[in-house]
Amino acid sequence: MQAQTPAKGVSETYNSNNMDSYHIECDCTAPDHSVSTWIEVGMEDEDMDYISVTFYVKTWTPFFTGFWQRIKCAANILFTGVSTQEHGILLKEQNALNWITAVQKSLDKVEQTRNKTI
Repeated sequence: MQAQTPAKGVSETYNSNNMDSYHIECDCTAPDHSVSTWIEVGMEDEDMDYISVTFYVKTWTPFFTGFWQRIKCAANILFTGVSTQEHGILLKEQNALNWITAVQKSLDKVEQTRNKTI
């Protein structure tokens, strides 16, 4: 199996020398389950290259069935500054391969950046 171009389920929304943005669709087809992600590549110094991956997800709690959970979550944020949430995404094999190829592209950018600084 090979990565697709254009990639099914993974679409590039922004591209620059050191940053790419992708929109990843969940295979359950619910639009609320999609994930947006930024992959940033950089070099701190000669020995410190990095790839930073940030995921942006939409979370929700049903209003009436989760009312007290919402109050508890709001209290946690107000008094501790912490809210722990979880998000899952289903990827078929092809979509997972397309996502891995997107991350590999960022790894290639790290190597290119490293070669430019040498």
